[in-house]
Amino acid sequence: MRPDPQLLLDVPVLTAHQQLVGEDQQWFAKTASAAYLGGHSIRAVARHSRRSYTAVRNDLVSVGTRLRAKSHRFRPDRPAAPLR
Repeated sequence: MRPDPQLLLDVPVLTAHQQLVGEDQQWFAKTASAAYLGGHSIRAVARHSRRSYTAVRNDLVSVGTRLRAKSHRFRPDRPAAPLR
């Protein structure tokens, strides 16, 4: 399933060093949460909104979003670790 691009477009784009407080922070967190739950990554939301990964992650946690496990995909350019 591919993420819905409209969910990411609903996340506001912030200006450099823009602080979010109160209702603005809650609104941002809810729209970011909708995009994340719709299949977008934290990194994609952060890149789109011009906010740091950590700030977006903290916003998601603040509204109670259950986070997915980090993806450790197979990378063919890296050899597998030896078995012990």
